[in-house]
Parts: sequence; structure tokens; C-alpha cells
Amino acid sequence: MIKKITMPSGGQNTDESLIVKWHVDVGDKINRGDVLFDIETDKATLEIESFASGYLLHKEYKEGTTVKEGEVVALIGDEKDKDSLYVEVEPSENEYLSESDDYQAIMLQNQVIVEDSTDDKEKDICIKASPLARKTAQDKGFKLEEIQGEESNKVIHVKDVIKFEDEIASQIIEESYSIVKHSNMRKIIASRMNESLSTSAHFSIFTDIDMSRVIELRKKLNSELESKNIKITFNDIIIKCAAMALKDVPIVNSSFFEDHIKVWKDVNFGIAVAVDNGIVVPVVRRCQERSLSKIAELNSENIAEIKDGKLNSEKLSGGTITLSSMGMLGVEKFTSIINQPESAILSVGAIEKKPIVVGDEILIRPIMTITSTFDHRGIDGAIGAKFTCKLKRYLEDPIFLLI
Repeated sequence: MIKKITMPSGGQNTDESLIVKWHVDVGDKINRGDVLFDIETDKATLEIESFASGYLLHKEYKEGTTVKEGEVVALIGDEKDKDSLYVEVEPSENEYLSESDDYQAIMLQNQVIVEDSTDDKEKDICIKASPLARKTAQDKGFKLEEIQGEESNKVIHVKDVIKFEDEIASQIIEESYSIVKHSNMRKIIASRMNESLSTSAHFSIFTDIDMSRVIELRKKLNSELESKNIKITFNDIIIKCAAMALKDVPIVNSSFFEDHIKVWKDVNFGIAVAVDNGIVVPVVRRCQERSLSKIAELNSENIAEIKDGKLNSEKLSGGTITLSSMGMLGVEKFTSIINQPESAILSVGAIEKKPIVVGDEILIRPIMTITSTFDHRGIDGAIGAKFTCKLKRYLEDPIFLLI
């Protein structure tokens, strides 16, 4: 019995994913749980495992192809199916097998080689090409003899047409610049950032925070937690203090809709983490009820899984507020774009020694600038200011973490 492998969901914000790499070839024996291929979503790169055992009969899409959720990507069958259907169809970027397709007929059809005679009577040339290659070349406006070149006996396949197209494109690129093709993650990030700015009214509040007591607290806590292999970061402390501030000003932990505002009971904090080809935002859930050490432990686990490429897609969704930090890069202050459908994002700068007035004295203190950006459709300026002041209060006097 032939079983279809379909493209899984890429997450709550996209319905398509990019096939990055195939780990198996047509004809390979597959066991349940084997990794078939890797996909890239707007959040991360994920391994897709087989739900069935058998033999890989067909791969519908090649590496580098963006595929919508639910489309058939591959076929797996029993050994008897392998004997009758052991062929590989050249992958198409736009065509896929539907529920009513006769798979055997399609596969066998694509094995046929078509000879294409030119109109030039002086050159009695017959060009051999598969039907899919012939159609692809026609759609792109290429002549088969141009693709064939000097190899007169060569059979042209789709990969030859694509290679020819890439060669043509490379010839017209000027030496003064290079072309970096968008990854699937970059396309979705660009779309979502543009959507956020075009649908919500951003406003930002900047506040300088004296981090003296937080630095002292963090040093003591990490000394005590060293035996448990837990290290608390400044981001962990900010998240805990922000969760407390959200308890005081819950409307900030919300999502704006056309006819209502949804105020979330749980504070699910996302942290923007830079990766090679974009940004991922792992989420720590229910921060309002977790201890500081537990928040630190969960954040550390998420970052480790990102580095290993093993972060579960469930940890990349469900956020209600986001933190973005560039302090480690030496950035003093910046603003961020809200991660829709959330209503707020915190931008954390570097801790720098600055002179401040304390009473009648000018003292040098470690100062951090936090920028709180809000969706003005649902959060007024006074509400945003109240939340920011609460956050500043908890960070400058972290004894409130004990309450």
C-alpha cells in the first residue's frame, strides 16, 4: 500500500516551508522514525521523520523548493510497490500529486524521452528531452539546443534546464555586487515585520535603569547555583521583573483584534535569538508563576537546543510578549518591531557606567537603557508609562522578587 508523506505545518504564522535537504533517495529502505528531509520555517530548521516503514518510491520536490502545508512531498510503499514503481520523477517547483492522481501513470510518463526536431532543415538535429524538461524550457523561453550545447547525445532533464537558467543569471550579474538569495526564513521575517508596522501603531518609551543591585544579586545567586549548573543572566532577571510588572498592568500582556482585546492570563515570554540566517524566538511559558532559577534553566535549555538544531516547534509559538537584547553587542539603546499578535516588546541595551545624580551627589553607576515598544491601538501612553515605571522599580530594587 502506497503511503503519502505530506508537508507538515510550519507553525502558527506560515503555511509553507522550505525543503533544505533530503536524507534519503528513491529506492532506499525506510524505517518508521527515520529522518526523510529537513525543512526550514520562519522559526527554525526541523527534521521530518517518516511515520511509515517501506521503500521510498518517489520524491516530488527537490531541495530548495518551498512547499505548502499538506502537499504531498514523497511516497512510501511496500516491496511489491517498489518493484512496479521504482522510478524517480524529476521534481517540479509548482506541481504536486493530488488525491486523485494515478501515481504509477505519472511516474512512468515522466520516464519517456521525447525527441524534438528543429525547424532548421539544414540541421537534421533531434534533441532528446523528458516531457517535464521540455515544458520547463518552453515556459522559461529557452531553446533545447541552447541547453544541449555541444553534447549532441545528451538527454535533457529538468535539472539541466535549471542549471542553464542559473548560468544565464550569473552572466548578467555585475562584478560590483553579489546576490544573496532569500532563505524561506528571511522571506517570512520580512513579511511579518512589514505586516506588523503596517497594521499596528508603534510607540516607544525609553528608560535608564540603575543595575547596581541587580548586578550584586546576580553575582550572589550564580555563586549559590553553580553546583546545580544553573547560570542566571540579566535577561532572566528582566523577564522575571517584567512578569511582575505585567501582573500590575495586565493589559500590556494582550493581543489586539478588530472588535476586542484579548488579555492573556499567562505571561509567555519570547526571547529573540540570532541564528545564521535570521532570528528565532523561543518561548518560556507561565513566567508569572515560575521562579527566577527555573526561568534561567528553561532559557538555557532553549538556547542549547537552538544551537543543536533540535528545538521543538511548539516552543516557537504561543508568545505573549518578547524581549530582544543587543547589550552583548555593545548597543546602548534601540527599538524593536512588535512580534504580532503581541502588543509589546522590550529592547535591552548594554550596561554602561554613567554619571547620575543621587541626592546631591554625582555618582558613577552601571546604567542599562530598556526601550518598551507598545501597540498604540490597544495600549495608551499612560498605560505604557505605568508598565515601564513598574519594571524600572523592580529592577532597581530586586528585593521585590522575594514577595
